[in-house]
Amino acid sequence: MRQKLILFFIAAIHVMFAGFALGGNGINMHSGVVYTCSANFYDGGGPNNDYVNNQQDTLTIYPPANLPNSKICITFHKFSTEETTDYLRVYNGNSVAAPLIREMSGGVKYGTIKSSANDGSITLLFHSNNTNIDEGWRASITVDTLPEDITMIASGKWYSSGGRFFDSGGPNNDYENNATNVITTIYPNNPSDKISVIFHDCNLNYGDALTIFNGSTPGVNQIGTITGYDKNFGTITSSAADGSLTFVFSSNASGTAPGWAASIVVNYHPEDITTIANGTFLMDRGRFFDSGGSLADYPDFANTTITTILPKTAGSFISVTFHECNIAFGDYLEVYDAATATGTPIATITSISTGTIHASNSSGGLTFRFVTNASGNAPGWIASITTFNSVEEITLLANQSFVVNCFARFYDSGGVNFNYTDNNNVVTTLIPSGPTDKLNVNFHSFNLSIMALTPMQPC
Repeated sequence: MRQKLILFFIAAIHVMFAGFALGGNGINMHSGVVYTCSANFYDGGGPNNDYVNNQQDTLTIYPPANLPNSKICITFHKFSTEETTDYLRVYNGNSVAAPLIREMSGGVKYGTIKSSANDGSITLLFHSNNTNIDEGWRASITVDTLPEDITMIASGKWYSSGGRFFDSGGPNNDYENNATNVITTIYPNNPSDKISVIFHDCNLNYGDALTIFNGSTPGVNQIGTITGYDKNFGTITSSAADGSLTFVFSSNASGTAPGWAASIVVNYHPEDITTIANGTFLMDRGRFFDSGGSLADYPDFANTTITTILPKTAGSFISVTFHECNIAFGDYLEVYDAATATGTPIATITSISTGTIHASNSSGGLTFRFVTNASGNAPGWIASITTFNSVEEITLLANQSFVVNCFARFYDSGGVNFNYTDNNNVVTTLIPSGPTDKLNVNFHSFNLSIMALTPMQPC
């Protein structure tokens, strides 16, 4: 008799934690209440069948009673319903009166939704009409998950020390239309760390935008906006006190795109710096690109970013050498011999330019302010960053001074292969390395526009 009672007690526990609508391999959508810490979760058709027409079910999922402070997480691996008319609503709490986290309908959705309710619960409402059916969904239920893949399937707050970051389409699919202010905040697991997000590829449709804020409050301390159909690359690092970054994504109804694939790391010092967002970087050696990276044009939209590069080694001075620079008409790159974009820039780079710019201020840093309009784009630039200030090729790229050690080549801002740019007004001073030395400049070729040589006469 005692053995039968023990078996009955074990069976009762199993039903309480696994729910009332078991599909053999997990939980199927139904009306009811489920307590679980781990299960597969499917639409009403289960893992092998489509859901049915005219379904209206409400399911509340709680963490088990022995984990009272846990939070339910649902990770969607696959999702497909009839667009608009069949939908799954996800509520942050134990009823449909709780705040709505997300209404899901139509094509691919990928990622994890986590409860922040006091009781850790999530309520789901599924509705299908009487016309068409579809495959439904396949998901996993866990508690207190720190997912390796964070996506913008729904607004949420996550803690991470490393992982991947995607749009709602995940690594293999486009994001969806009509996403409205989906907000994702990523905090470091260790409060003293700083989150860095490295965008390997970011491709958005016209009118869609990913806006980045430095910290945990959307709308405060904006450091970047990514949009346009051209690719974006680069690292964005938090400097907020809590080490977090917040992302706000919105898409319209005109079309989708592949979205983005990014890595999440902490305390990262990249070798490649781009103008994907405002940022300050410490380094002695590396590469500097526009937000299109080394292979793509920068995006075609109105934007302004500020990038400061400071030497990692105290007492050093940053030098940036532009090997290629091609900026579209109306766009420009300002360079400040300072740790901030204040005062008068020592250079304003437009069109095609080459050459080296080096810091002479007490911080040893240079600040770059890149301004683009929406009329066109270009390949941007490829530059190298060093703290070695002796150069063999000097160009009239910026207002600055160079110390010449024995020998150097001297060009206009177009360098050896290109014409100089229009509207250039630059002063460059050449100083011999020895206090008693005298410089000689031998011009092997010299060809200026007649308008540059002759002042305009009044009519």
